[in-house]
Amino acid sequence: MTYLYFTGVGIGIIYSTNQNYLPVSVFLSIMLIIQTIFGIGFFYLLIRLQKNILNKQQQEKLQEELLQQKEYAEALEKEEDSLRRFRHDYKNMLTAVNYSVKMGNYDEAIAELDRYSEKNLDENALLKYKDVNHVKDEYVKSLLIAKISKMANDGIKYNFECRKDIPSLSEDIERLDLIRILGIAIDNAIEENEKILVTSNKNDTDIQIMMNTSEDVKLEFEIRNKILTDDVSLAQMKKRGYTTKKDHEGVGLANIEQIKQKYPAMDISYSIEDGYFDFYMVIEEDENYDEDNYL
Repeated sequence: MTYLYFTGVGIGIIYSTNQNYLPVSVFLSIMLIIQTIFGIGFFYLLIRLQKNILNKQQQEKLQEELLQQKEYAEALEKEEDSLRRFRHDYKNMLTAVNYSVKMGNYDEAIAELDRYSEKNLDENALLKYKDVNHVKDEYVKSLLIAKISKMANDGIKYNFECRKDIPSLSEDIERLDLIRILGIAIDNAIEENEKILVTSNKNDTDIQIMMNTSEDVKLEFEIRNKILTDDVSLAQMKKRGYTTKKDHEGVGLANIEQIKQKYPAMDISYSIEDGYFDFYMVIEEDENYDEDNYL
């Protein structure tokens, strides 16, 4: 608006002080050139501004991920140190317990074992990132570390299970699409359990996450989380714009449904039962699908 204002004022000044009027065609051509130059320059400035904003956001996200990776590494180091100390004192501990058993002091032997384990093993350090090492894709692993760290810090009860090595699926699905699906599913579970923490007098939260692979299935992912109420329509939840959060545009499950259409080998289902919302995704081997028939 400022540009148009000064342009109009400039044209008025030129025509009020100069009696030699330019032909309309020449005048319009000059104005078109000026507008084009201005538009290109303005577009360039917008692109630079957007890049600066994105770079700042990426740097902040990278810094957050580095902190979470550092926390993960520290937890693993703490676990390794605890196990090393445990192994070092293992023989001495067994000798003492064996002596108590021979003397008939069974209760004393068990109590001594409990005291030793509690003193030398930090249960939270051992279990916080359990099974994450089986996820071989660094981007997916970073996402899981970030979400697990958030659940732990928020006081949400959770369990993550991944007993088999999960390789990278970059040849089967774009990494960004996989990250978006997993991120939306876990974020929805976290947000619902955060509401439970606020509204409930006790910590009645629960999030169960499972990842698996097999001969016929490249990736099986399931997340089951406690919900406040099961009086929710699944069809409504999958519509764009649905949300239970104030001043928030609901696009989560709608985005997942849109991404799913790109991959014939991907199947996603939802269910609500017994106070839990269940999100289940499976990516099968490509040969199990006839793409022409699917389309």
